[in-house]
Amino acid sequence: MRKGSFVPIENNSPHAQHAGHPLIRRSIAIVGAGLLGVGGAAVFGATPASADSAPTSVDYSEMSSEEIQTYLNDLTDEFGNVSDQVESWESQIKREQEVVDDAAETFDTHTSAFEVAADTLRDDELSLKQKVSDLYNVNNILDEKKDEALDASDTIDELETDINRAHGHLTDLTDDIATAHAAYTSTKKAEEEAEREKKELAEEAEAERKAAEEAAEESETDDSGSDTSEASESTDDTAGHDAQTGNAVADFAVAQIGKPYVFGATGPDAFDCSGLVSAAYSSAGINVSGNTWALWDQTSSVSRDQLQAGDLVFYNGQSHVGIYIGGGDVVHAPQPGESVKISNVDMMAIDGYKRA
Repeated sequence: MRKGSFVPIENNSPHAQHAGHPLIRRSIAIVGAGLLGVGGAAVFGATPASADSAPTSVDYSEMSSEEIQTYLNDLTDEFGNVSDQVESWESQIKREQEVVDDAAETFDTHTSAFEVAADTLRDDELSLKQKVSDLYNVNNILDEKKDEALDASDTIDELETDINRAHGHLTDLTDDIATAHAAYTSTKKAEEEAEREKKELAEEAEAERKAAEEAAEESETDDSGSDTSEASESTDDTAGHDAQTGNAVADFAVAQIGKPYVFGATGPDAFDCSGLVSAAYSSAGINVSGNTWALWDQTSSVSRDQLQAGDLVFYNGQSHVGIYIGGGDVVHAPQPGESVKISNVDMMAIDGYKRA
């Protein structure tokens, strides 16, 4: 856009004596004021733009603390990148403003250029060629500075729009970071609490298992003096249902494999652990409770080596129960999100073995 090279006109020119001509002074004041007005609007007159970006919407309830931490790190990195970009733009604005200021100074310090031009036109001693040359030099000076200033002003306007938009995005990121940090703290605390409760339940179950084993050992010691007939009678009393009934219970349980776990369900399309037991025994003509703790109380204990198909195996403080099907396996309805399935009898700490 430049129309000519910068050719300064020294104040010691033969024509400098006419520098104070009123018409020339008015002309330079008008042009200079217009240029300064452009520069001032570029720096101070921009209207703040609203941010394009909408606040981020994230469902933290579906995320683990580790996932939230990763997302929080990403937000922090993005904040840093946007901040660096804003700083770079502000530095560029400073450089462009220097161009505008330099142009304004040129108009202010080259008043003599206009005066020389006027004198040139009136000087009969100069040739026409010299007059044209002087006028051309003055015009080039002003045109070059004007174009540079206008280009710089346009760049400043664009950069300020980008900066205003970036500031809106930084505000959104600040809110997102605060929300993510609060979600991380809450989720981490909940996870630690759940892990602590799980550990306590496992310790309680293990303590109860050991207590049951010790009680069984004491009972065996107390009964060691009984005769064979009494032992046989005791075994018969504990035996409960016959093998045919136990097999029927086990067969029913196996037939339900793959049906979903639903808390409180007793079939036919879904079950929870005690609901499966209740339905299995009901199919064999035996009514039992649909509550694991009640089942524990209304059934008889058997030792592990007495287990047969249809017997019950209790876990986790008697809060879970499975149906023994032989071969060291049980059928059970595990938990929400899973289905009725076969698992090894030792899938978790065992509270005891029971027979209805």
